Amino acid sequence: MKVSSNIHFRSIGPAISGGRVTAVAGVAGNPDIYYAGAADGGVFRTNDGGTTWTAEFQHEPVASVGALAVDPQNSSVVWIGTGEANVRNDISYGDGVWRSTDAGHHWKHMGLDHTFQISRIVVNPLHPDTVLVAAMGSPWQDNADRGVYRTTDGGKSWQKVLYEGPQVGISDLAMDPKNPEIVFAATYRFRRTPWGYSEGGPEDAIYKSTDGGVTWKRLSGHGLPEDPVTRIGLAIAPSSPDVVYAVIGSKEGVLWRSDDSGEHWTLVSKDQEVDSRPFYFSHLAVDTKNPDHVFAISNNLEESTDGGHTFHQIAKSIHVDYHTMWIDPAGSGRILVGEDGGLALSMDNGKRWNFIHNLAIGQLYHVATTEQAFPMVCGGLQDNSGWCGPVQNRNPQGILDRDWFVLNGGDGIYAVPAADNPNLIYNSTQNQFLMVFHRESKQAENIEPYSVDFVGKGVADLKYRFAWDAAFAVSPDNPKVLYAGGNVVFQSEDRGRTWKVVSPDLTRNDKAKQGSSGGPVIKDNSGAEVYDAILRIAVAKSNPKVIWAGTDDGQVQVTRNGGQSWTNVSSHLSGLAPWGRVESIDISPTDPGDVLIAVDRHFSGDFKPYLFHTTDYGATWTSVSGNLPGDVYAHVVRRDLKNPNLYYAGLENGLYVSWDAGKNWYLFGLGLPDVAVYDMALNAHNNSLVLATHGRSVWVLDDLTPFQKFSPQVGDAPLTLFAPETAVRYWAWPELEAPGDQSFKGENPHFGAAFDYYLAQSADGPGELTIRDAAGKVVRTLKGMHKGAPVRMTPEAENAAAHAKAGKKGHGESAKSEVPWVPAEAGLHRIYWDLRAEGPVRWTSAPEFLRGPKSGAMLPPGTYTATLTIGGHSESKKFTVADDPASKAPLAGMQERYATEEAVLHELSQVDVALNRLHAIDMQLNALETAVKGEPQEAAITKAIETLRKQTKATRLKLTSNAGAEEGVLRVPDEIHEKLSGLAGNLEGEDSAPTAVLLAQKKRLDAEYQTALQAFDSYLSVDVAAFDHAIASQKLGGVVAGEALKP
Repeated sequence: MKVSSNIHFRSIGPAISGGRVTAVAGVAGNPDIYYAGAADGGVFRTNDGGTTWTAEFQHEPVASVGALAVDPQNSSVVWIGTGEANVRNDISYGDGVWRSTDAGHHWKHMGLDHTFQISRIVVNPLHPDTVLVAAMGSPWQDNADRGVYRTTDGGKSWQKVLYEGPQVGISDLAMDPKNPEIVFAATYRFRRTPWGYSEGGPEDAIYKSTDGGVTWKRLSGHGLPEDPVTRIGLAIAPSSPDVVYAVIGSKEGVLWRSDDSGEHWTLVSKDQEVDSRPFYFSHLAVDTKNPDHVFAISNNLEESTDGGHTFHQIAKSIHVDYHTMWIDPAGSGRILVGEDGGLALSMDNGKRWNFIHNLAIGQLYHVATTEQAFPMVCGGLQDNSGWCGPVQNRNPQGILDRDWFVLNGGDGIYAVPAADNPNLIYNSTQNQFLMVFHRESKQAENIEPYSVDFVGKGVADLKYRFAWDAAFAVSPDNPKVLYAGGNVVFQSEDRGRTWKVVSPDLTRNDKAKQGSSGGPVIKDNSGAEVYDAILRIAVAKSNPKVIWAGTDDGQVQVTRNGGQSWTNVSSHLSGLAPWGRVESIDISPTDPGDVLIAVDRHFSGDFKPYLFHTTDYGATWTSVSGNLPGDVYAHVVRRDLKNPNLYYAGLENGLYVSWDAGKNWYLFGLGLPDVAVYDMALNAHNNSLVLATHGRSVWVLDDLTPFQKFSPQVGDAPLTLFAPETAVRYWAWPELEAPGDQSFKGENPHFGAAFDYYLAQSADGPGELTIRDAAGKVVRTLKGMHKGAPVRMTPEAENAAAHAKAGKKGHGESAKSEVPWVPAEAGLHRIYWDLRAEGPVRWTSAPEFLRGPKSGAMLPPGTYTATLTIGGHSESKKFTVADDPASKAPLAGMQERYATEEAVLHELSQVDVALNRLHAIDMQLNALETAVKGEPQEAAITKAIETLRKQTKATRLKLTSNAGAEEGVLRVPDEIHEKLSGLAGNLEGEDSAPTAVLLAQKKRLDAEYQTALQAFDSYLSVDVAAFDHAIASQKLGGVVAGEALKP
């Protein structure tokens, strides 16, 4: 079905948290244009030096970015190498190389589909159709699509020019900017398994080409390390290209330098800060003007001014874990870096840095919400702690950085507000470092179930093992009861103050897979490769003694007696090979034996999505993967809260939906980027879907009703109006006077009541929506056209991604145009009523600031009826308007305020009618003046016209000050139009009954209003009548002025 763009996922942030940026690029000599590639969030472009950014690569098949390059001769040509090259545990994959010829607005896939991860793209500055690509290849299995690839025709064809085997990729490339025939490459053996990471060995080396990458020679000896090494990073000094630097994972040292283009090398530094974790860093950059000024892109940003002999830390106020750097080749001193926290820009060659925090590229693991009118959402972010913020707020500016608050430090995993006290937020960082954040005191209380330090070694000898993203759950019937996963299940009944073990080891406990991670050269044990541990715990809502657990080694276990005994049901999962990660468990709210699970095996090189369903406690399982893409692994599956056959599945490339319990799936789309969805929360209070994406922060789809209720019968009916959700009535309140364009502004839901309807076929002309109050009185009618943003109808769901790609950018769509209040095109629609009565007549010829309100007063809470009429078909539905839960005003006070404001707006409306009629008289006088030019009676008629013009102006000034600018009202005294407008404004923004002062003001203005209308009526009966009489004597008709106004 086609769906209106009014029904869409909205991005809410956080942006202040940051997110991993893996590639950056800029345009030489241009301080305004930069590109940033996120680990799993696509590519962004700024045209204003980072003040604002546009997502330029978000509806392509992949979202992970490894490399960016801008054509040095034509900055409109941009290359993307997909697939992050920092091969950590949460890395996503790419599908080769993409190219844009219009500065990122549109992209074309240029091949190298199976290269998985790309570390570098270099463009020949003299012959820009010649491009080299450093392909890392698959981290999880052997594949031949690795090595250096070369094109001489702009990507139309590729040649593999350097290849060292199916396990060896290319970690870096460096091209001589003055002589691009000279190129250096670094080979790198690496492999990630479900239980570890291995890297380095005799295959890792530096290669050099002197013919532009056609042929290569391995460099050895002459000062290079003798023993096997691991990942290598390369950099050439632009001002002196014979100077080459290599950061090498080696036991002999860290940084080598050559002063003769790689013929001989000298070890210049053994400082581990230069490359603290080779598999994750290993990058260098050299000042464009000074070959001895070197930047080491490592855990910290390190700088050397003596050719690499000594380093010191810079950018101390910026997030750690650096991955990429672009230095302006023009020598301006502009430097852009990407790190785990996002982007930072220096304008003075690295002395001072500006953190750019307006990109929502957070990588969430899990998400949870509170059940209230203005819900809070909390989640844990890779590299960037745990955060909470509003799903929506009252701020018309949007959800701002200041609305989010941080819970911890480290790699955030879980963040769950306590149901009985949302000021208590259970949260965790890596390897089950579990806390309670006390929001009021801003203290983080350690509640680990077991404390052990295993950093730097394996875990085979430990009593308890905790996965990087170790399981955590809160009992649905008692928020004081917590569960934490190690290799066993821990339970606390006092919010984590004390714990007990309630299970045996639920994993395979294969000691061979619990050893040290790294390789023969350098070990790396951060906790990310801890194996044989529990990833997911789920407690049944209908029976909290039923607990399910899923492990990272493919085990699914269940207890029906609160942990006294457990049953391993993994062997019943037919067709599932071992070593999968059980990443999601969803229990039916009414049947604890009815469970959905998602299993991820991509760490074993198997990208199939594995979703299973059981209705008998795991005795039998049925695959519900249906027609999901066979090469995109799944992270999470959930069933809808109201429709048990409606499933949602989060895959590595987006969100999918099934209306038939997993038989058939569709890409949901609706504006959501094609990004990894790791977790989701279904909020019962406002019937919304909240997504934890691993690359684009949090996204929300409001009001799932039309998707929950859609059926073949709905699809065949000429018109279906779905039952509206309760509309919350509140007053907008900006938190900042002017946040500026650089601020990230998360999108709030549209204010008011939302009405969803489905049309089987298009109808002629727009429809009509009528709102009646409980007494049956019509309070608002929406019909015809109005000025608004154009609404698009997406194509059918399975084509949503392609449509979104073709229609992205929305060039020109933000401009207002005439659009129908009630569209009549076939498909699913959502329209809104702003909870206000019919608006007053507006003064149409005035500047916008003087025209008056577009809608009437906000109606009080209560029961209303909506009637939708389209193409001769009508449907009605009752719905509720609820008061803001934060408001304490009695209903009677709100009703009195509403009645008072409506009375004021009626008077304003009548004044505007008079002003519109005065304007119409002016137009008639102008026309008459033109018509009598050159006629015999011209002099007499012109005199009469001038007299009436003066009288018209004098009458207008009795109604309005007619200011020429918003601040121009300070130049002349207000008249009744401005006074009534001001009083109407003073009656806005609050719920209680009007004060005595406001009522007294209204009484005074009532008298002034009567006087003003009498002046207008006198003008009609005396001045206009005299004019009509005067021109009647010239045998001409008078002006059309209308009848006297009734107060």
